[in-house]
Amino acid sequence: MGIEARTAILEHLGRQHQAMMALLADLVNIDSGSYNKRGVDAVGERLRAYLETAGISCETFPNETFGDCMAARFPPPAAPTGRSC
Repeated sequence: MGIEARTAILEHLGRQHQAMMALLADLVNIDSGSYNKRGVDAVGERLRAYLETAGISCETFPNETFGDCMAARFPPPAAPTGRSC
């Protein structure tokens, strides 16, 4: 990864600081111990809402005993449209 890409990522993360801190606060304030299915599912739903807002699709796999599992899938990168010299 080049320096330009790293710089762009760091700048993006810097702009997202407040949103990331708000998400973190939401997550840590959910009572979600390992054996608290309702709490673990609530964390999953909060993360799902955040990810789907960012355009990341999510799929939930129910678990009757413990918290449901979730898979988040990033959209595939756009195919190159042409050659640049």
